[in-house]
Amino acid sequence: MIASSLPALAQKKSVARPLIFDHDGGTPDDFLALALLLTLKDIDLRGVICSPGVTHLEASMSVTRKMLALAGRATVPVLRSVARGVHAYPTPWRRSVWVADALPILNQRAFAAPAAPDAVEWLVSQLTAASAAVTLLITGSFCTLALALDRQPSIESKIAEVVWMGGALRVAGNVSRNDEPSHDGSAEWNAYFDPPAAARVWRSKLPLVLCPLDATNKVPVRREFQQRLATVRHTALGDLAGQLNAFAYANGEEFYFWDLLAAAYVGAPALFRVKDDEVALLADGASAGRTKPEPGGRRMKVMDPIDPRAIEDYVLAQWRTRSPTGV
Repeated sequence: MIASSLPALAQKKSVARPLIFDHDGGTPDDFLALALLLTLKDIDLRGVICSPGVTHLEASMSVTRKMLALAGRATVPVLRSVARGVHAYPTPWRRSVWVADALPILNQRAFAAPAAPDAVEWLVSQLTAASAAVTLLITGSFCTLALALDRQPSIESKIAEVVWMGGALRVAGNVSRNDEPSHDGSAEWNAYFDPPAAARVWRSKLPLVLCPLDATNKVPVRREFQQRLATVRHTALGDLAGQLNAFAYANGEEFYFWDLLAAAYVGAPALFRVKDDEVALLADGASAGRTKPEPGGRRMKVMDPIDPRAIEDYVLAQWRTRSPTGV
């Protein structure tokens, strides 16, 4: 049984993998992904890039810094992306990050925010100097990575793999015609935000692991999960995760693990099937950002959760366990 193997998955010791997390400040899922990453003992988190997307960038960086401080990881650098997307997210989606920034658990002490270095310049320098290949977890668009690849193409050789929450292969996209009347609704928002950036990554030789809507649709945020998460009170990250997860019910809309699912793959890949696929990307027109299976398309790995309940159990087990820094 998958569930019975959770303790082994959570406690398995291995050499820490260097990882850079690039998110676009979506509330709560980008920050839930960070809350999970901060529990992983076998991950060496080198930095967190805040890219534009479903957020306001200043608030996104503030929440990120406060979360790192809460977890005892204030020395992890937070970078500000200079990238700009092509299609702006709906304004109402971007406002909730300010509420997250005001959560009492993130404001127990005041601290001066340091200047945020340019994420593209930092990413190029970090990867160029890396002695071991680095994993990139990207839960927003590819806008920052695309700029870094253009600036220094040789960094490809320093990237072990890119785990991306994005795309929709055999299911409908989530770009609504109500928000984007000129679009046909086939694309997922992380791809649609900057289709040319996605096309730049498609042209690279980077190993890609896709967490598409096909996968995330299988792991909804259920009321039962919310109730179970409410019992995770004895760790700071677990308490924060419970508060963040409440945002899922703000508008009465369906909500899924999304970015959290991609982070769960980083921590426990055994909970997923992974298959090779060939995927084409449409960079413009009424289907801009659409990703679809197509012979001759870009080869990549596509994840599929084996058991949604096991994913929930794993995440809850991580948030019940003290993080590597004891919080």
